[in-house]
Amino acid sequence: MIAIVLNMLISCAPTNAAGASREIDPALFRTPYMPYGVFDELPTISFSVGESRIILAYAPGELTLPKDQITAWITRSAQAVAGYYTRFPVATLRLLVIPVDGRGVRSGTTYSYRGAATKILIGRDATLSEPEEGTTASAGS
Repeated sequence: MIAIVLNMLISCAPTNAAGASREIDPALFRTPYMPYGVFDELPTISFSVGESRIILAYAPGELTLPKDQITAWITRSAQAVAGYYTRFPVATLRLLVIPVDGRGVRSGTTYSYRGAATKILIGRDATLSEPEEGTTASAGS
């Protein structure tokens, strides 16, 4: 199984033979693994929380909420974590938001294979209050 996923990720070069960028298949993000190689192809937003850096990317797909509102929720959540621990727990975190069917924050998973990384699945039809309500609910998912 791991070999299949690795082959899928390796085969996803950022450009085609002519050097033009290609569209990334959203299915590559819906695996039980963190798609580190594909993450590196996405446009990112980088921000600091104390001495730590969070690199945020959005997987392809539609979201009802504007990305700037989701980014603000993520920033507030990261600052709350840093406040609780007196610092953010890792120096650098890759954070991948993946749109999925439904509403609210569906789940989140953290990885460490190639550095700290977290995938958060957010329902396409989430409303502004749902990410806030899902902050603690998703921690046990």
